[in-house]
Amino acid sequence: MAIIVHSDEDKFKCVNEYINGADKYYLSGKYSVSIRTIDRWISKMNTDEIELRIARRANTIPIDIQREILKSLNTNPILCGFNSSEWNEITVIKYINNKYEIEINRRMAKALIEDAKKINPIKYENRIYNDIAELDALGYSIVLLDYIKIGRIDTIEVEALELRKYTENKLDVNLVIARASDSIYLDIILSEINIVDKRGIVVTKVSEKKRVYKEKLQRRVISDDKYEVLKKIKVAEDKENIIFITTYDKDITKLKKKRSNIKYFIVGDAIYIELLQEKYEDEDGKSVVDYMYDENNRNRKYGSIRNISQVVWGKIDAYVLKVTNDKFNIIKDAGNDKNIIFNIEKNREKMRKTVKILNSNFIHNI
Repeated sequence: MAIIVHSDEDKFKCVNEYINGADKYYLSGKYSVSIRTIDRWISKMNTDEIELRIARRANTIPIDIQREILKSLNTNPILCGFNSSEWNEITVIKYINNKYEIEINRRMAKALIEDAKKINPIKYENRIYNDIAELDALGYSIVLLDYIKIGRIDTIEVEALELRKYTENKLDVNLVIARASDSIYLDIILSEINIVDKRGIVVTKVSEKKRVYKEKLQRRVISDDKYEVLKKIKVAEDKENIIFITTYDKDITKLKKKRSNIKYFIVGDAIYIELLQEKYEDEDGKSVVDYMYDENNRNRKYGSIRNISQVVWGKIDAYVLKVTNDKFNIIKDAGNDKNIIFNIEKNREKMRKTVKILNSNFIHNI
């Protein structure tokens, strides 16, 4: 029996057919070689690793569909109908099953995510800014979301509101600042533990079981309160498509499970602090949060609910005064002084109306 000697051209054709979706057993029969020989040819051809992985998955996902999927994985999942901005194994599995009726496992989903990143290695910062610009162009209402602690209050002072039964004697007073393109929304959330949970996996002892259970209930209350605030903002914005941009917060995992069309775009801390709403925050590069947050006020003691309202309005007025004065600093030496003063006052009133109060229990109109 004659030994078949394959030319380099034959080997190249075989490898190329495999990369383009041909089955190894089919190629084994066509070129009269073993599977091991085909693998050896592939390794010697210095074939692109991603192309090889695409070929290996061809029995599960056709190559043309894989290329579509990899392209989609380089876009924001929100644009593919999901409520969060990061692809993970679960969303990839769901996306492929819903769109192509193909079932894959988590390992393959993870590999697809990794391959998509290698195909288009765009810098993280550029990708975030590109995604935001695209979502804005598509008409999404983009809201920057912050929670800042502005003090503490005795539980007995808020019990008359009958909001709920609290398990702690003192409560954190947290100011919610939501910056939409045209409006600044403010609300108050009272919490028994930190308003934002940035912890990763927490290992606890059996002896701490009671404490952990209590904290879990407190965490659930906080996520419910956050959801109610987000719903109020969605109604106020009067848009079906709304995206909340914020930094990592474990509560968002719970929020995403709630049935709503609210979408969450999680970005890194360094990028988030650079994001501004141009209409009212681009004068000196400072945000509303920069003006309203003071590390020294985190443990301020409130004697009553009214004190909370007074402090918040003080922060609002300080912000409005500062930004409206900045707008006219450049032209103070030109024109009629009275006209400039009139314009400043007029602009302050306009700026004050930009601030929308969502929670009348704690922030009264004064």
